[in-house]
Amino acid sequence: MAVVVTPAWSKQPWSLPFLVVLSTAPAFSVLKGKRHKTIAMWASQMISLMHRWLPDRDIVVLGDGAYNCLALGLQATKRSVTLITPGQLDHAFHDPLLPAEHRPKGGKPRIVGKRQPNLDQVLVDPSTQWQENEVQWYGQGIRVIQWCSGTAWWHRAKLPPLPIRWVLVRDPSGKYEPNVLVCSNPNWQALLIIATYMKRWSLEGTFEEARAHLGIQTQRQWSDLAIERTTPLRLVYLQFGDVDGNPSGCSRADRRRAGRLVSQICCHLS
Repeated sequence: MAVVVTPAWSKQPWSLPFLVVLSTAPAFSVLKGKRHKTIAMWASQMISLMHRWLPDRDIVVLGDGAYNCLALGLQATKRSVTLITPGQLDHAFHDPLLPAEHRPKGGKPRIVGKRQPNLDQVLVDPSTQWQENEVQWYGQGIRVIQWCSGTAWWHRAKLPPLPIRWVLVRDPSGKYEPNVLVCSNPNWQALLIIATYMKRWSLEGTFEEARAHLGIQTQRQWSDLAIERTTPLRLVYLQFGDVDGNPSGCSRADRRRAGRLVSQICCHLS
């Protein structure tokens, strides 16, 4: 898990890792005779821990498709954390439950209202009202997109419903596949959801740097214990640097810029 910081002098957000959890494959869990925990389960624990550390802070968690899980969304909402993840075109979204006086009598009590059309139907429906904007897109610069949005209750069997806002994004040129974003806070505006989720791209850059320069996936240890000890530290190395107090190769302006960077990050985290 990383905190996304955009220094005042930079246009690009930075992802700074601060919490690392190692997850095992299902086959490894079976081999060890342990109950397997999915990525979403680990993320739920990390969200709970982060909320305990910062109970009065507004927290927004961005994840890829592995975190598009109703149970995780419910856990995040319980902790007053906003979760934004990619969604699927065939998600089962419903209208809110009607007031008691308008519900049909008899039968099994309903938990949610009428099912909404699947988003793949919304995508091809001629009556869908699309809006067009220019946005920063996944580190690729400005891109023109078309989007539509709505609110719904996300529901699956044996779990309570979760109020969400979905955003369906398409490329007007037809070059790129459509995307769905799901936000656990239905009060968020669609463009804010899109702009916020685009910041997640900085985390991909952090992982790539860790692979290329820190050997995050190419460590030479074969001992499980050694891997457990060193892998989290490799990501944490991105948080630290050893800078000479008076480096001969740096000008006074360079040192001032470095100082402003540290100050901006500290202000963001405080």
